[in-house]
Order: sequence, then C-alpha cells, then structure tokens
Amino acid sequence: TGGRTDIDTLTFACTGHHKLLDHGWTTKKLANGHTQWIPPPHLPLPVGTNTYHHPERLLN
Repeated sequence: TGGRTDIDTLTFACTGHHKLLDHGWTTKKLANGHTQWIPPPHLPLPVGTNTYHHPERLLN
C-alpha cells in the first residue's frame, strides 16, 4: 500500500494474497514474468516462487 502503480509490475492476486500486502509482504516481477512474493523480515519463510497453483511449471 502507498506504492506507485506501474503497469509493468502489476500482477494478478486472489483476495487472500492481496491482503498480504497490508501485512508487510512485497512482490517482485521476475525476468520470466512470474511474481515472487517476499515475506516481511519478521517471518522466517523462504523466498521464492510458489508453484502450488501452477504445477505445470514443475514439469518443464
């Protein structure tokens, strides 16, 4: 929230993921077009691309 809207960095997010932005999560658009969700520093979670909703990515 409070960030600049840039058409080149927009991404689709379901309601649940969109709400994460209000809790310190950020996103980064990767060179391959995928979106990386970055947790806030106080959460010890791995950073990376979640393939849960895109199992076809695991087959390539």
